Amino acid sequence: MGAAIDYLNAVGLARIEAHNLALRNRLFAALRSVPKLRVVSAPAGALASPLLTFTLPDELESGAFRIRLRDKHNIELKVVPKPWLNGLRVSTHLFNTEAEVDLLTAALRTELA
Repeated sequence: MGAAIDYLNAVGLARIEAHNLALRNRLFAALRSVPKLRVVSAPAGALASPLLTFTLPDELESGAFRIRLRDKHNIELKVVPKPWLNGLRVSTHLFNTEAEVDLLTAALRTELA
């Protein structure tokens, strides 16, 4: 735990936050153009966080769709079950890259075409 705290302090919390939000904002912009998805998270600004949630079409079940993304594209996301939202949540962090955000966007476009 101490090593993890030392690492975070060395990188700097402000830098981590800026990185996470930049990835999230890149994904937010990209997902708005993906047919059949509806982004429910706040746009960039004071209410934005590195968590980004979107809904799926009613005919898809979020748990099964998560498994499809994992098995076909090696992408792991958090499920928001159908009774509440029927969506998926993305949590960007320091270890994520722009390429991974772009990969997710491309996978969603492919699977929802």
